[in-house]
Amino acid sequence: VFALAPALVCPAWGWINDETLRAESLAAVPGSVKRLQVDLDLEPLHRWDFLSHEPGFEAYHSEVTQYLEKYIPAHLLPMVDDITKHMEKAYYADYAQEMQSLSSALNISLGEIV
Repeated sequence: VFALAPALVCPAWGWINDETLRAESLAAVPGSVKRLQVDLDLEPLHRWDFLSHEPGFEAYHSEVTQYLEKYIPAHLLPMVDDITKHMEKAYYADYAQEMQSLSSALNISLGEIV
């Protein structure tokens, strides 16, 4: 675990000091925020299913993948995916199931959710 720490920290340092990204962020124009309603009475494994049919989330998989590729070394993502196979032991069961629901609804891996 400690051997991975420098690899995980270094990409963030580059982001913080990226002048192009800072300029883009400062030039961004605020937009309206879409409000969604999550039914907490549903089982955690199905709470986020509605996102798979929600307008605006169709390209989420490619957007998340592109974002992660910029800041997380590709060789680390399979390790994160392996760790998520046992996440119900590391998180509360309902929290782990909600992450599984998000993963399924957005068509991204559990590692990308975590």
